[in-house]
Amino acid sequence: MRSVWGPIQPAPRRRWQRHLRGGGMPSSPEHHDPVARVVDWRLVRGGRAPLEGNHICTWGVWEKRFVSWAKRITRVLPSTRLQQVAGISAATVLLSGVLGVVLWATGRPFLFPSLGPTAFALAFQPGQHQARDVLGGHLCGVLGGLIAYTAIADGTVLTALPPAQSEAAARMAGSGVLSVGLTTAGMLGTQAVHAPACATTLIVSLGLLPTLQDGALIVASVTLLYGVDAGGRAIARTYRRGVHGIPGDDGRS
Repeated sequence: MRSVWGPIQPAPRRRWQRHLRGGGMPSSPEHHDPVARVVDWRLVRGGRAPLEGNHICTWGVWEKRFVSWAKRITRVLPSTRLQQVAGISAATVLLSGVLGVVLWATGRPFLFPSLGPTAFALAFQPGQHQARDVLGGHLCGVLGGLIAYTAIADGTVLTALPPAQSEAAARMAGSGVLSVGLTTAGMLGTQAVHAPACATTLIVSLGLLPTLQDGALIVASVTLLYGVDAGGRAIARTYRRGVHGIPGDDGRS
């Protein structure tokens, strides 16, 4: 028997070799058919050895198959998935919890809806969001919201819904639409793209946080959030290097 790589040598007689079909140890000389061959790794296709004929499968073949199956199983182990879910959830709670403590201590709205998506993005993709994108995006949202609210909907608030088809409703809708457009143009123009900033601009343009003081508070909250995330990643990276000797989430050791 030949293959594209040359002749296949007969298998040596070892006690730990078993026939692929029938099982059991060869008990008589007729079992040692000269046609029997050790499965050559170069003939294996997709991790499966040929079953036809009177081939012998070595333990190396089964070892490789076992490792392949084990890798497939570990990809879907609940424990690994649960560890990932718990870690990301804990990081999100920590980031938003710091701002919640500041809100409780100061009585100012340091925690608002658009910080939730930002906290999740920072926890889910650690080290992938630059300060320019996060802070610059929210700043564009604040500026776009202030411009739209001052120009169109000054004096209206979303918490007190105006009557349907009224002038106040039209002003509020126009303010929200214009603010999203201004924020999008600002983020693309400055190359500081951060999707949650479009929620920030609606918070401002719909009258929830419509003043300059509120805008400054939004920027301060985002800065604090990003600082907590960066500090936490730095501490974790230092711990990994010093204790375990493994690189941090940015790939550096």
